[in-house]
Amino acid sequence: MAVTSRFRRRLVLALLALALAVFGLDRWLDGREAAIEAAWPPEGRLIEVEGQKVHVLVLPATAPARGGKAADIVLIHGAGGNWRDMTGSIAPALRARFRVFVVDRPGHGWTAPLPGPDHGPFVQAQLLRAAVKAAGGRAPVVVGHSYGGAVALAWAELYPDETPALVLLAPAARPWRGLPQRLLLLLGNEPAAGALAFVAALLAPGPVSRFILARRIFAPEKVPPDYVEKRAVALALRRMTQKAVTLQLADLVRAFPRLEAELGRVRMPVEIVQGTADRMVRFEDVSPPLAHTLPDARLTAIEGAGHMVHWLHRDAVLAAIDRAASRADLP
Repeated sequence: MAVTSRFRRRLVLALLALALAVFGLDRWLDGREAAIEAAWPPEGRLIEVEGQKVHVLVLPATAPARGGKAADIVLIHGAGGNWRDMTGSIAPALRARFRVFVVDRPGHGWTAPLPGPDHGPFVQAQLLRAAVKAAGGRAPVVVGHSYGGAVALAWAELYPDETPALVLLAPAARPWRGLPQRLLLLLGNEPAAGALAFVAALLAPGPVSRFILARRIFAPEKVPPDYVEKRAVALALRRMTQKAVTLQLADLVRAFPRLEAELGRVRMPVEIVQGTADRMVRFEDVSPPLAHTLPDARLTAIEGAGHMVHWLHRDAVLAAIDRAASRADLP
């Protein structure tokens, strides 16, 4: 009895110490995240769509087309990204001929996380399309990178009559070998994703994030020296974003069958750009099958390039966007 009693007391004390440690780390993370957000405030408008705040940055065209109006284009970032992923790469050049709408996906940058059980690409496309429309956008060319490519594809499938052209950059738009689908589905719930986000927020800064950037996101190419600063990478270290990434990846897996089933609705011009050495989204499993299936798609395969084509191969990406727009019936 005495041994059992001592064991129970020690267990209670250990659990209490663990709870206090977690509480302390939680408060510390609160302070760190507040400092990160103070360093990277929103640059666009926080537009409310059915109670959900969406961050949209509108960049007017610097050289409007005839009649004083430029065509609209929407840029959608990937998992863990934010608006600066696009303003630091291709958005400035696009302003010469488009009015550019740069959005933060839910739980990223300054857009609030999705409140409901569905965090997948279709519900994101609905939300972002409504926000862009509220910001004055009309029938935009839709460009998406990585997970943003899945959202862009869902946008085109939901609103084909409002999407004159589609550009997919290393799109995570269909399953590929190496994607841990079962693990993602196991973690794709609120308690598991929340716990994982807490751990990731503690471990991600410093060497871990540099390793991921160098060995996965940019590899086999080099990380640009100004990337971390230009892209406001620190915003991805928040628990909100880490949790959103996990939930959204799980719902992306669940959305793959619908994305494939509705490809027949995507009859507008499509340009696909991806590196053949992409270590995040396997090139052979995604872009060639999409280009083969879509009726009006063209694929630009950049030999030896990694995942971040819009940062390291901007000329190829900008040329693809121009081709898509030139093939489209723009308003």
